[in-house]
Amino acid sequence: MLLLTQLLCCVCALGLECEIDIHKTVEEARACRSGMVQTEEQYKFIYDVIKYYIDTQKARIVAQVFSCHIYSCLRVPVKQLLTLQMS
Repeated sequence: MLLLTQLLCCVCALGLECEIDIHKTVEEARACRSGMVQTEEQYKFIYDVIKYYIDTQKARIVAQVFSCHIYSCLRVPVKQLLTLQMS
């Protein structure tokens, strides 16, 4: 879990398009804790979690941009609102 936190912090700090070396990070973690991430399934889990996080953040950004765009298209200028209320 600590390893995933470290990798996710790297992505947060460096941006969603950054390159992170998961293998190297695991090797560094093994220097402190032998036996960490031993199987292919464990590596796959780490990659899947990082990919899910990045994909989710990108989708959130797209949704925010889209909603801001829709909101700005739907806004009615104040001058137009005043003329509508007076008629």
